[in-house]
Amino acid sequence: MHSSGLIKNNEPIVYALIDPDQIEGGGIKDFKKERLKKSELSVCRAWDASAEEARAYIVAKQLEKIATRTDEGYAWTPAKDIRAIRLTGLDIGAFCVVDDGLEDFKAHAVLGYSKAPEGYDGNKLANQREAARGNLLLLFSKSRRGWEDWSFG
Repeated sequence: MHSSGLIKNNEPIVYALIDPDQIEGGGIKDFKKERLKKSELSVCRAWDASAEEARAYIVAKQLEKIATRTDEGYAWTPAKDIRAIRLTGLDIGAFCVVDDGLEDFKAHAVLGYSKAPEGYDGNKLANQREAARGNLLLLFSKSRRGWEDWSFG
C-alpha cells in the first residue's frame, strides 16, 4: 500500500550505522544472521527520502530506545551489487532487496536471504550464506559517510 514499487538495480540502498550495534573498531560490525533469515534487516531507499527523513525515522527512533547509542552516519551500495552476491554452486542470488514502505516512511526496505532450493544441504547452505554475509559487509564498508554527505556516486 505504501510501496514505491520494485527496487531498481541502480537504486542506492542505505544502511544506518548506530554504535555499538553496527560499529566496531571504527568499521561496520556485521549483519545479524537472524535478521537476514527473517528478511528483517532494515535499510532505506535513498531516492525516496532525504537525509533528514532517513535519519529521523531510522536513527532517532533507535537512540530514543537506548540513550547510550550514538549516530555514526550511514553506508550505501546499489541494489544491483547486493543482488550480484551469489550462493556458490547454486548460481542464485544470496540476498533479496525488498520494498517495505511504511505509512510514515515510504523509503523503508528490507534485506533478507534468498530461498535455497528444496532439499539443499543445510550445512553447505549455512557456509555459503556466511560467505555471502561477509561479501555484503565488504560492499557496505566501502561507502561509509556522515548524514551531511547524502550523495550516491
